[in-house]
Amino acid sequence: MRRIGRFAGLLVATLFVAREGWVSGSAGASIASRYYKVRLETEVRVILAVPPGEDPALCYAEFFKNVDAPYVRWLARARPDLDAVFEKAVGNRKLPIGGYVDEENPPRAENAVLEDEDDFKRPLSAAGEKSPMRPGLISMDVILKGGVDPSHADFTIRVLSRTKRSDLNRLKEELAEALEARAEDKPTDNP
Repeated sequence: MRRIGRFAGLLVATLFVAREGWVSGSAGASIASRYYKVRLETEVRVILAVPPGEDPALCYAEFFKNVDAPYVRWLARARPDLDAVFEKAVGNRKLPIGGYVDEENPPRAENAVLEDEDDFKRPLSAAGEKSPMRPGLISMDVILKGGVDPSHADFTIRVLSRTKRSDLNRLKEELAEALEARAEDKPTDNP
């Protein structure tokens, strides 16, 4: 897999060479902002036959330029709302989220999430509090409602200290609402 294009901080497409003359991939887009990186990607995978003598990367880029466009617009429209959710979470609620840094092999957080609730909202053991914590990146799968494709968004954030699962769940709900508020620009057709 390799990146084939960037436009204003948006990852436009990723290339998977299945075999000579064929490329496959999914439409989508991602943005990185002060506190997060988010990726929307359709769950529908397409395989393109590349005409003999054509460059697979160019064929792929041309095809996905059009099918990625709704995702690019959707994230661009939602970005101010997403940024506001993070500003509120960091400022008012004091969530320990640091600035997002896009680097080759960023450190992943260890023992950063305190499991303070389960599906039945009962307090869980805080045994994890005694384990050493390492700041770093965590991923959050934010579920989108309404039976749309994509049905989720993948957020990556950097945590600086331990945070409660309940606080992250609240953040995920607010992020889903911010994305869903821009529903009028969601992709309507799959490639």
